[in-house]
Amino acid sequence: MRYIETKTILSKLRTADRWFGIAYNMNLYRGCQHGCIYCDTRSDCYGIGDIAQIAVKRNALELLPAELRARRKKRATIGTGSVNDPYMPVERELRLTRRALGMIADERFPVHVITKSSLAERDADILQEISATYAAVSFTVTCADDALSVRTEPGAPASSERFRAMAALAAKGINVEWVIKYNKGENDDCTNANIECAEEGCQLIINNSYGHEPFMLKVAGKSEYKDIQFIGCTNLNSQFAGLDNCHNAFANIYEGRYLAGIAAGMKLNEMIANGEFTADEAKIGYVGAFTYAEVISGYTSFFLGARSVCPTATMEVTFTGSWYDETAEKEGANKLIANGCVLISQHADSMGAPTACETAGVPNISYNGSTQAACPNTFIVSSRIDWAPYYEYAITAAMNGEAIDADWTGTLATGSVVLTDLNENVAAEGTAEAIADATAKLESGELHVFDCSTFTVDGQPVTSYMADVDTDPDYTPDTEVVQDGYLAESTARSAPYFQLMIDGIDLLDTNFG
Repeated sequence: MRYIETKTILSKLRTADRWFGIAYNMNLYRGCQHGCIYCDTRSDCYGIGDIAQIAVKRNALELLPAELRARRKKRATIGTGSVNDPYMPVERELRLTRRALGMIADERFPVHVITKSSLAERDADILQEISATYAAVSFTVTCADDALSVRTEPGAPASSERFRAMAALAAKGINVEWVIKYNKGENDDCTNANIECAEEGCQLIINNSYGHEPFMLKVAGKSEYKDIQFIGCTNLNSQFAGLDNCHNAFANIYEGRYLAGIAAGMKLNEMIANGEFTADEAKIGYVGAFTYAEVISGYTSFFLGARSVCPTATMEVTFTGSWYDETAEKEGANKLIANGCVLISQHADSMGAPTACETAGVPNISYNGSTQAACPNTFIVSSRIDWAPYYEYAITAAMNGEAIDADWTGTLATGSVVLTDLNENVAAEGTAEAIADATAKLESGELHVFDCSTFTVDGQPVTSYMADVDTDPDYTPDTEVVQDGYLAESTARSAPYFQLMIDGIDLLDTNFG
């Protein structure tokens, strides 16, 4: 095995592959270890030479993030496995494919993997994350007889292992024909996308942005579409719209943010113990998108998690006015760091804040996926919603002609709220154990994130809070949500309604509502 340098890692096909749907090729290795006796890549026309001599593109993962970012406006399926196998034995040790898939998941590109190896099953977690956009794994199986496959493909797993891996990966998802509309704004682009899906014969249409709701409702209310089921993820009003074919869905991501906050608090304690700053200087920075309840609930739960293990922690929050603005998010993180924040988290979708932290050497808690591949020295953990449990429920219901809940809430216990793998190289000692303990208590009901004994507002305890659950035009509070000493977030409605400004958190700007 040898190491080589490459000038680029994503190569665009002149014409998109019609069979596999691939627009970009990614080959992290040169050569192949499977030794298939029928391999045509041995031909001189490919110019590879001895295909059994493996070359590792040592700078591939350094190039990939920038190349993905450069192609954001032209997202298309990335294929891997065209002239070598991304899961040949060397991958078990080097894990280049896994790390590349993590970067691809961060940037929400679709993927099609072609392989002869059952090792693909190892990366089911990342492939499942990518499948929210599109992910496919194609296994080459030349014969069903293991003895024959070992003779013809001596370096590859036996055919039975491939069939087993195939079944295991299939069990992680649902075989559904998808129509996907990318990059639809919170405007009439969304209206048109819903109409297009309806006219193309979709029986279930999922809108995955908070701001898509009014445009979805406009289409769902048309008589010609009354038999189509419409789902709004993170929506507020679908259950109150008077339309039987509209549904809300969300998950208690505040539980995941609380757990991520524990990881932050543990890191603060470690840095205090190391003499990097005093306990009174333990200030967290948070980059948020808008001053919506979802964001307020998120940063507050994160702060409460951090303060549960580091009681002196304080937090500053800045907003960008956008769910995705890499420049603004990077600037926001840098502003917070300049203000003395020693750890940064976020509720925004780009790599702006994490990369700012990596450059500055400031620990970071990300959101919606691991940024460890791009930020190995600062990333600790990330929380995200796993929509698979809900999609399985809703799609199965639609297929069987069963009713779908008007409002559905996922939890830690349903597998709808998850954390990424902890970056042990950055996380403080004992973090995994602290998170596991809190997870068990949250799932059992022993612990509540918004326990009113753990925070005050303007120095006063909170004993009552009327939430605006039905979000009427005047935003009139209508539902008491403090019960048994805690604020019961996302129980009267799946979408968050927590909007208290608790002590210990300073907002640097509030004009993004």
